[in-house]
Amino acid sequence: MSEPGASAIPADRRSVSAWGTFLGGQAAIGGNLFVALGLVIQASRGGAGFAFALSGLVFLLVGLAYVEMVTALPVAGGAQYFVLRGLGDFWGFIAGAALILDLTIGIALFATMTASYANTFAPVLLGIEASTLAVHLPVVGRFEWFWFAESLAAASSLVVANCRGLKEKARLNAAVGIATLVGLSVLVVAGFLFAWNAIAFVDTLHSDWRGLRGFGYGLSLSIISFVGLQTLALTAAECRRPAAVMPRPSIALILTTVLFALALPHLALGAATPSVFGHGEAPLAVLAALVPSFGPALSSLISGLACAVLLASANSFLASVSRLAYSMGQYDSLGPWARQTHPRFHTPIKALAVFGALIAGELSLAFFWPGATPLEVLANMYAFGAMLAYSLAMIAVIRLRSVEPHLPRPYRVPISVSLALRGGRTPVPLLAIAALMGSLMLLGFVVATHEIGRIAGPGWILVCTGYYLMYRRSNGLPLFGSIRRDWPGEQVRLLRAADESDQADLYSRARALGAREGHP
Repeated sequence: MSEPGASAIPADRRSVSAWGTFLGGQAAIGGNLFVALGLVIQASRGGAGFAFALSGLVFLLVGLAYVEMVTALPVAGGAQYFVLRGLGDFWGFIAGAALILDLTIGIALFATMTASYANTFAPVLLGIEASTLAVHLPVVGRFEWFWFAESLAAASSLVVANCRGLKEKARLNAAVGIATLVGLSVLVVAGFLFAWNAIAFVDTLHSDWRGLRGFGYGLSLSIISFVGLQTLALTAAECRRPAAVMPRPSIALILTTVLFALALPHLALGAATPSVFGHGEAPLAVLAALVPSFGPALSSLISGLACAVLLASANSFLASVSRLAYSMGQYDSLGPWARQTHPRFHTPIKALAVFGALIAGELSLAFFWPGATPLEVLANMYAFGAMLAYSLAMIAVIRLRSVEPHLPRPYRVPISVSLALRGGRTPVPLLAIAALMGSLMLLGFVVATHEIGRIAGPGWILVCTGYYLMYRRSNGLPLFGSIRRDWPGEQVRLLRAADESDQADLYSRARALGAREGHP
């Protein structure tokens, strides 16, 4: 059995400024903004703006709770670790399994969208439209083999590079983050100045809806713009003094993401009819092309930017899922293979190989699924994993306020009410409760409206649960219970490793005082 808590303390940390944290997060999460627009407009039509607004509100609430956790528990396991601490081993594993599904599907989706944006250059580079490179297969129907090959090559190259020790470069991520901010800002400003029509917007808003089911489906798909909070945990785990560095840039990143996600659908609905966005391929390139005069040039710039941002986001997700697996291996959830590293490259080679095979399988499932586009199939599964992980994380945030009251929380979710719990007064975060309700609502919409997601998502969780129970039983570990761990001792070591000695001292004194007063 591994030493409990070993994975909570990273081997090395680096100095990261608040600005660098914000830009690095923009490079990691920004890829989602290039994905969801066309899919949501196709599903909800005139209701797309409302769908993004509602899911954006839930994301904002969830994001604030995440900031509380990543500053209190700056470990790469992220939500899986929060749930492990708050709810125990079994639910920590379920959260980890949901995140593995979420992150690997995200990588597959980003690779697919990278190829989609790259294919906007196909008429110039290949002399033909990439969409014409397809064949008809029995049962499957239309199979776009060229798009599939591109997507598989993009994902495979990232996995191989990470196996050989590719690391996220702070300066490169910062450059991608700046380019994302500038590119999206230019698109939004130019679009509203030159392409947006108020009359067309109001007409679409009033007359072009797909009904409640279409709105619910679009609402669940709009979540795609807001997935990626797990990458904040990776940043917190790798920077010094995360309590001081992380809160402000993380909140700024969350707000920026919400603002762009609100602006883009409103711009799109006033610039063209929803049918212009087709099946969701390269939506921001399509939107940029609608700008008069310099639309084609802007579209090419946005397509090139999208390729860079999506690959950077996919690489961040791959780093997050490999660190997540390492953490789960250390806490006896996945087995020793998840934490085994290559003797030369010092990378989790077996975990990356497993996830590479999983991503390839997800891409194959998406492209060979009959009656749906690859983007629709991936988006269906993407939303399920995200909302299940978010829901469990919110329960953990609420419960940790009671079971670990002395845990240093440099940032706390605003608006709490004090309740008598566990022999003392506990500040219960109302916004985290609202985030939990919102996450469960969106998870309900995913299950109700995603025919693929409600089969593949729960199926994945059941298969993973079977593996977990067999592993725990074979090693003589409690199946649904938890291994006894020294969480207070781990917390002190974790804070000192993060150069937060003052927080560690405050935590130790608070626990000693609570013990003398008879509180937990």
